[in-house]
Amino acid sequence: MNLSPASNYKKSLEIKISGSKSESNRLLILQQLFPNLTIENLSNSDDTKVLQQILENPNLEVADVHHAGTAMRFLTAFFACQKGKEIILKGSERMHERPIKILVDALRELGAEILYLENLLNGLKINLIDEVTSRPYIEMTLNLLNQIGIKTEFENQTIKVYPTEKINTKTIEIEADWSSASYWYSVIALSEIDTKITLSSYKKNSLQGDNCLVEIYKNFGVETEFLENKICLIKQKSILHSSLLTLNLKNAPDIAQTIAVTCLGLGIECKLTGLKTLKIKETDRLSALKNEIEKFKRKYFCKNLQRPPNGNGVCSVVVTSSYNNFERRSCQ
Repeated sequence: MNLSPASNYKKSLEIKISGSKSESNRLLILQQLFPNLTIENLSNSDDTKVLQQILENPNLEVADVHHAGTAMRFLTAFFACQKGKEIILKGSERMHERPIKILVDALRELGAEILYLENLLNGLKINLIDEVTSRPYIEMTLNLLNQIGIKTEFENQTIKVYPTEKINTKTIEIEADWSSASYWYSVIALSEIDTKITLSSYKKNSLQGDNCLVEIYKNFGVETEFLENKICLIKQKSILHSSLLTLNLKNAPDIAQTIAVTCLGLGIECKLTGLKTLKIKETDRLSALKNEIEKFKRKYFCKNLQRPPNGNGVCSVVVTSSYNNFERRSCQ
């Protein structure tokens, strides 16, 4: 793939990224439970907008989350905590195909029709069964609870949340979204040496699992410099991979699409694992990625998300689909 800079191409830019979707959605729920919590730098993602709109209209009898999977799960748990509240949650056709039974069953075990808030006055203890597939998101949730003054524990397979009836007034600024940053990492990886982009607002000690981008994109010649509340991405060198690049993305599967596209553009053979949750998103992301990569006349093996080398070359204009997915639209 040959990329030619436009006539007004700039090798140094500064861009502001909106807040993390994952942090925003959790804090919006906590704000409903503790109104003296103030949130800054809220995400502008579709999921967060849908969640916020529904939470701001408490008299809704039917709430449509469209493709917002996070909103569906969080609202199911939230409305189950509202004594006497009856509401119908619905979504797109794809949303009705996505699994939610495990969440509903867990809430029913807590006494719900689904659940009353009084059941949590003595705290909450959750025993996780089998392999934990989304540990960074669990840790993010517990860390945010800690930040607003709620004591938690996570040891082995057991999570404990201690009872809290009120919190001190607090303002939390949401860190920018690392998934969104992945597209700019890809832009820098595909750019000339010494090209740089500064992104705000990011923390070195992030709660988001996708901050593994810092280490992953070193494979593509991109270095990350942490500044005060910002990161600067710099293309320092061109990388030639003579062997297969293998990455386990179990803790950050959402960035797999961006990494695959980066490898496609750089002609790098890659094998990405830990992606089983991508099949149950707003679309089957593995199949979607296969469909779009093959438009570039490249092969793709869905079992391991592996693509052979020889990606460099002149490509004709290719039209790709976003599959109703924010990450895919940004990547395009």
